[in-house]
Amino acid sequence: DKMDLQKFPFDQQELEVKVTLNHPNSLVTLIENLEYPSKFLFKNFQLDSIWGVPGRERISFCAENSDPTESSAGYQYPRASFNLHLNRKSGYYISNVALPMAVLTYMSVLSAAVEADGSSMGTADRLSVTLTLVLTAVAYKFVVASSIPQVSYLTELDKYVL
Repeated sequence: DKMDLQKFPFDQQELEVKVTLNHPNSLVTLIENLEYPSKFLFKNFQLDSIWGVPGRERISFCAENSDPTESSAGYQYPRASFNLHLNRKSGYYISNVALPMAVLTYMSVLSAAVEADGSSMGTADRLSVTLTLVLTAVAYKFVVASSIPQVSYLTELDKYVL
């Protein structure tokens, strides 16, 4: 299945791993071990800086059979499916994308600043500040685009940056 990134970087995803045995159902049957349920060894998880694992050790298990059309001989094979829920850690995107864009947006107040003598800034100076901030924001958006998912719809982060 594809990832749903509408709420990126505050999204939750489901990791599914399917293991199909190379022996037909006539030779092997998979059953769930209720005495020793499947566990997720979080200390071995290499993407823990990107993904959080709520419940840390809960993995759902499902024993099923493969589709006979997947086999050239028409056999069904035992298949085990393991599912784990993941939450994206959004701190990187907040500190490296959202916060700098917020600072650039708040700097637009500078276009209403006054000169040292108390007089208003001239129109050319105000436009210069505004245009510089707009160009900086556009340039930053292009730099940030390489670190966010490239999908055909707007994510929450895209909406914020726009």
